[in-house]
Amino acid sequence: MKKILIVFISVLLFFLFSCDNNSTSSESKTPANNVVIPYGFIGAVGEGYGKTDVESEEIAKKDALRKIAEQIYVEIKSDSTLKENLTQIIENKQVKEKAETKLENIVNTTTDIEIVGVDFTLIDKRLINGQYYTKVLGLLDKETALFAYRTYFAIKIGQSLLEGKMIYSAQKIVSEYEKLISENKDKLPANMVSELISTVSKIKKSWNDIIALYNDLENKEIKTVENALKLLEAIDKLNSQCIDFPQDKIEPLKEKAKTFVKDIKITLNGPKSVSVGQRIDIFVELSPKINGNYTFNVKAKNAEFPEFITIKDGKGTLSGIVKDKDILVEVSLGNLIFERYSPGTSEGAGVSSQKVGEIIRISSQGVAPQRNAAIEEALTMAVKKAIGIVFSQDVNLLLSIPVDKDLVNALFGVLKYEIVNEKYENGTYNIVINVSFNRDEFKDLVTKIISQKPVGYAVIVVNNDQYGYIEPIFENKLLESSINLVSKEYSRKLAQYSDPNILSKLAILSAAKYVINIKVNYGEAYSSEYKIWSMRLFLNVQIINTLTGQIVKSENFEDVAAGATKEAALSKVLNSEKFSDFINKLIEELKKPYSSAEKSNVVRKVNLKFYFEKSTYILIMKDYLSEKFGKVELIEKEENFGILSLNTNLTNEEIISIVTSFRNLNIKVLKASPNQIEFKIN
Repeated sequence: MKKILIVFISVLLFFLFSCDNNSTSSESKTPANNVVIPYGFIGAVGEGYGKTDVESEEIAKKDALRKIAEQIYVEIKSDSTLKENLTQIIENKQVKEKAETKLENIVNTTTDIEIVGVDFTLIDKRLINGQYYTKVLGLLDKETALFAYRTYFAIKIGQSLLEGKMIYSAQKIVSEYEKLISENKDKLPANMVSELISTVSKIKKSWNDIIALYNDLENKEIKTVENALKLLEAIDKLNSQCIDFPQDKIEPLKEKAKTFVKDIKITLNGPKSVSVGQRIDIFVELSPKINGNYTFNVKAKNAEFPEFITIKDGKGTLSGIVKDKDILVEVSLGNLIFERYSPGTSEGAGVSSQKVGEIIRISSQGVAPQRNAAIEEALTMAVKKAIGIVFSQDVNLLLSIPVDKDLVNALFGVLKYEIVNEKYENGTYNIVINVSFNRDEFKDLVTKIISQKPVGYAVIVVNNDQYGYIEPIFENKLLESSINLVSKEYSRKLAQYSDPNILSKLAILSAAKYVINIKVNYGEAYSSEYKIWSMRLFLNVQIINTLTGQIVKSENFEDVAAGATKEAALSKVLNSEKFSDFINKLIEELKKPYSSAEKSNVVRKVNLKFYFEKSTYILIMKDYLSEKFGKVELIEKEENFGILSLNTNLTNEEIISIVTSFRNLNIKVLKASPNQIEFKIN
């Protein structure tokens, strides 16, 4: 009947075309423009110009095909038949939602399906301005067209589900449409048939593999814990390969294993706090210990970890990158054995670190307009963190201190890094790196670099110099004696610290061999009778080895002079031979061979004998020294002296420095022996 209609329309259009040719009108418009498409057909008029009548006709037919294809897409988008079929075929609710989304995407992005079965009728053909013009009508059976598209899209959804490991739902679609493809090959383009048959074959093969695995598990006999673990491992494998496999078929398999694994526990141990960008290790352990290799599933939130971990003889290690705050890592087997790792705190880039054997891992961040500059800034920050960890066990101690360029460039070579986050916004690179390094190699290189610095290379730190005389005088005297000094930038940063141990750690970034720690105290008095100023200067100078933290020299200076002004009186003190001799002693110490050896860890018993005028002084000293050394015992007390006993690994020089630094009392050293030091308290 439809063929008869096409013939009738063709005759009618030919008649109208003939009448139009007898007309004198030069317009291209003909009554054929008003052709009514018969019911049950999709049709379109196509037009084309060409150098020959054949060329113009081909162009007109392509134009008609394009318009027909557009109409088919409109029909498919408004057609609910395929969507309803998929809803009935697919059982899993989540897969249904994904399939609907995929259908919409496939329909919107598919534009190149071949159309067959279109009948063309010539409406008009003429020569216009030296070019051939042709107009044709293309008609296509609507039912055939929609069937072809529905079938194509259904199988394409099946292919998409297969790629997404939803094999069960994919094979359900294939089961519905495979027979239709076979029965209607003549209605479909040859290339479409070939593509669909290939896709169907892939889906069926994948499903057969899943069924074979399932049947094997169903027939397994479970007699031991090891059998049960291997069964759960295989169940996880099946679920990972086919994520929509019916769980009502899986549960009976799990029941076979439950009795054997009910007492097995899994523990996850990792850092208590982590930083964004940090690589961390999580140590996994089964209890009781079970021999053999077992593959557990791993799921991670805000972190990048492998999807699986092999636990060998009850132990395994997971290594991954922290990508954001609030990370969560879950390790499980068959959802019967599982545990989660979630650090108590999560912090910004570079705050936390982890030591694994001799390897230390930290993260660091760099921000700069150029990418290389951002990486270099992140590495420089990593060097500061690394020195903080290795020399002071504090990753953040040195972050505000400038770093020696030679030192940082040399240390780049022992740092292994990976970029874990990189953003470019508003003309700025923000780069987060994870850095790992061998602790001993790093420490040895820092030691080597500092040891190779010039003789006596030092940073001066002056505290309480209210008149500002001491620092420039020391600088001039040291430079005159060929002692190189670190930039004042470091001195200013370190001036807020007084603890020798902290000062030595902070100074490492300057690559100085020594810290010259100077504590200043002034005393002044004015005589109105003689109109003269009396100025007292007291200095405590410590020379601290930056690598060992050891006080290698501790000297006190005290002198008084008078003058018409404060400045004149102080000038006499600072230009005196006594002061010159004092500085020369310090210079002699700085010029001695440098030792980077760690101070002794041998703890010895030392007695401190104090001579005093007031007996309360010994109790004051006991309280003060207890804060510095921990346990301090009063072993003897007489009317004019007392003896305190303590255990320490510090040298006599370091002990003397601590004792004489007590500001509330005027304390002088009388003599020192290996096991006893004597002081006088005025």
